[in-house]
Amino acid sequence: MYDASRIYRQNNITIQDIPTNPLPPMMGNPQPDNNIPAIPVPEENIPVTPLPPIVGNPQPDNNIPTTPVPEENIPITPLPPIMEEPENNIQNFHSSPNNNSAGFSTIRFLHAASGYGSVHVSIGLKNVATDLSFTNVSNYYQIQDGFYIVTITSAANPGIVLFRGRIPFNTNETITLAIIRATNGLSILRISDQLCQNRPKNRGCLRAVNLIYNSPAMDVVLTDGRIAFSDIRYKEVTSYKQARPGKYEYYIAQTPYTLSGNTSNIDILDNLPVVLTNFFLPGYGTVTPLVSSSIEIRANMMYTIYMFGNWETSSELIVKSIESR
Repeated sequence: MYDASRIYRQNNITIQDIPTNPLPPMMGNPQPDNNIPAIPVPEENIPVTPLPPIVGNPQPDNNIPTTPVPEENIPITPLPPIMEEPENNIQNFHSSPNNNSAGFSTIRFLHAASGYGSVHVSIGLKNVATDLSFTNVSNYYQIQDGFYIVTITSAANPGIVLFRGRIPFNTNETITLAIIRATNGLSILRISDQLCQNRPKNRGCLRAVNLIYNSPAMDVVLTDGRIAFSDIRYKEVTSYKQARPGKYEYYIAQTPYTLSGNTSNIDILDNLPVVLTNFFLPGYGTVTPLVSSSIEIRANMMYTIYMFGNWETSSELIVKSIESR
């Protein structure tokens, strides 16, 4: 029995003993009472990560929403840098192609892929040539230097991609990008259009390029018998030669297998020796012209004789002279 009148003090608090009846012992597994409200117990033993010391006197921000803080240790995959859209760096260029702006390249496209129809050409998302047909050349464009994706699609079916590749463009260069046949589709051949060196004011410049797919070496022969350019292989670009203003008639012939390149060091057409008579080359036999044409050369201008075709399917060739300043 408890003495209800006994009172004692603990921590300066007066406590009076109140008699209580002992509870009976618990039998079996007690069932939970779902009607008893669960009182949350504070988690006293959960370790708390210490915060870093606060530097300075931070001001409270009452506008910060009370939302959960994201996990700071989640790894983030870095995104590639955002490049400026190339169409912002391309502009049509109708004046002299040699007046390059600092940091820009001057370019144009030439369709030299025999057997392919007209094509569309784009740099990045910018269309720079529409319905460009075989043997034709586009306008010049200026593009900021760097690497850009060049895409060539069929004009008849724009959904068909014929070529896509990353092409470098260098500061202050002037180039023709020739679209040519390749083993598995199309390819791009870079042809420099820089000025010919040491050109007198009263002279023009002439060179030749062989774009006849898989052809043997070719010669450019003037109709009076002088060999202007000799042994031009597929995808080869000759050096410039000076020429007086005037009209020149010439033909293209296959290079004789034993012809030496004795004329390669002559850079003025006027000084070329006469080596052919009625298409007969002494010591080598008859040279058969494949195609003939003519060119009107003006002073202070540059010209390129382009040879087009597919030697695997036909020996019929196309020759075209293209002018550049």
